[in-house]
Amino acid sequence: MAVLLPATAIGEANRELQASDNAWSALLLTANVLALDLTPATALGASRQHGDLASAHATYEAIATDATIITGHTDAYDPLIRTVAF
Repeated sequence: MAVLLPATAIGEANRELQASDNAWSALLLTANVLALDLTPATALGASRQHGDLASAHATYEAIATDATIITGHTDAYDPLIRTVAF
């Protein structure tokens, strides 16, 4: 199993956490953790999803990879998307 972290979600999470780059590096360099860039194609796909850019990016990636979104903000996602609250 892998953990997929959309770049926009990393940015939004760090707005709340205010963690150092070193703290994020420790997480992002862990085996089975993949940071997903916001490419132009992904940005266009995300723009067609519900919510702000971070939740839309996560939704787009979850649909593309058949993944479940793990979040503290389940209300930010379309109810048809699989989410798990923490």
